[in-house]
Amino acid sequence: MSQNDFGVIELVDEDRVYPGSRFSEVRDAMFANPYQKVWGAPGEPPLPFVMPTFFDMLRALWRGRHFLTQAAERSVDARSDLRWGPDKKGFRRIVHPWGVVLTGLWEITEDSGYTGYFQKGSKALVVARYSNGGAVKRGKPRGQGIAGKLFPTTDPDHKEPLQTANFFTIDDIVGASTRYINDVDFVNAPNVTLSNDWATSPIVMTAGVVFAITDKDPTERQL
Repeated sequence: MSQNDFGVIELVDEDRVYPGSRFSEVRDAMFANPYQKVWGAPGEPPLPFVMPTFFDMLRALWRGRHFLTQAAERSVDARSDLRWGPDKKGFRRIVHPWGVVLTGLWEITEDSGYTGYFQKGSKALVVARYSNGGAVKRGKPRGQGIAGKLFPTTDPDHKEPLQTANFFTIDDIVGASTRYINDVDFVNAPNVTLSNDWATSPIVMTAGVVFAITDKDPTERQL
């Protein structure tokens, strides 16, 4: 997918219809066409790097189709677990464009003081995306996030479609200079610290205006 190709970024009818999904189908779809075995290996292309720009925040606005607004509306209203589009290539994200897929078992082994999936003893299969917005090198300001879907089962080959519980967490929307991923505190109501990276402030503020229009609580996500 080229830098100027964003795919089907808007909300479509398939996003509104949600009968549930199977963990195995979602897992198999994600790993069916891996981008590359090892980026940067001998004879292999380097890891692609497409930095979000202020132009991306305004893209197609003059043609009456604001990509960022459409993407934000989709994020709030879409219920689908898979959205590959007609060409099976998915879509390119404007915010947090770099990400890796994570699958495994969600398990809470200690008392947390919370109920539901955060209660001690809770187990579920999880499909998640670890993403990064801003710089990609250690020590540089970067907003790191994890979004995931929890399937109410521990059987990876369950037959019936199941409706997932979803979460969306991030450390700081602007970014923080955390050296290691394990040191990041992922929360559902992140800070917005413009002083962490003044260079990206126009991008963040533009996104903030769009998020405020499309969502009542633009900096908070329910868990």
